[in-house]
Amino acid sequence: MNVLAVALADESQRFIRGYPPKGARMFLQPNIEFMRLAALLRPGDHLRYLDERVEIVDAPDHGLCLVHVGWGQDDRARELLHNWSGDRRPPVFFGPQVTAWRERAPAWCRPRVIGDITDAWSALRADAESDSIQAVYRASDRPSYIAPVQLKVNPEMYSEHQTIQFVRGCYCPDPVRSLCPEHLYYDSNKLARNPEEVVGEVLTLPHKRIRLMDDDVAALPDYYLEMFNR
Repeated sequence: MNVLAVALADESQRFIRGYPPKGARMFLQPNIEFMRLAALLRPGDHLRYLDERVEIVDAPDHGLCLVHVGWGQDDRARELLHNWSGDRRPPVFFGPQVTAWRERAPAWCRPRVIGDITDAWSALRADAESDSIQAVYRASDRPSYIAPVQLKVNPEMYSEHQTIQFVRGCYCPDPVRSLCPEHLYYDSNKLARNPEEVVGEVLTLPHKRIRLMDDDVAALPDYYLEMFNR
């Protein structure tokens, strides 16, 4: 299956043809949710990743188009859908904004995934192959861990490090919890990974430039002390 993966950008960050990308290159990192999804692809599948911060997104010519909608990107998602209205299959929307809408999503936001797309991927892929994509897919709120893989990205992006999580789930303070994707996807559920599993993943990373994405290493002090000692 050919998959087009589109990471949206709001107007302040969007790439303009003839100009360099906006912002420091180290912050132009590939979308983590697409990196996790790429780990689930089967042999023979092909994922083309397009990021609006560094390139112009063209009309989809793939079997399945996925559009990640972050905060403040709903207008851009609707605009993109309008521009692609003549294509045979609409894109599938997912991401923090889509999940935050839950059942109150606007009419144009279909088909869509509520929650972590990796949990809904097997059903979505099967339906895409049979050309019977559903209007809404609901992922489980039980956290799981999928080691992200590097994507083939625009050379303007920064992809020289590996991303890892020891713990899945939200430990954000109350005032900002509603904006956290981990909270939106998993509510109060959490998953602390086995230390041997984490060490094994670190040993396989090629460059050992590691970005830890956990919310708060002070949340589980004994756990993190053991992990960093190892």
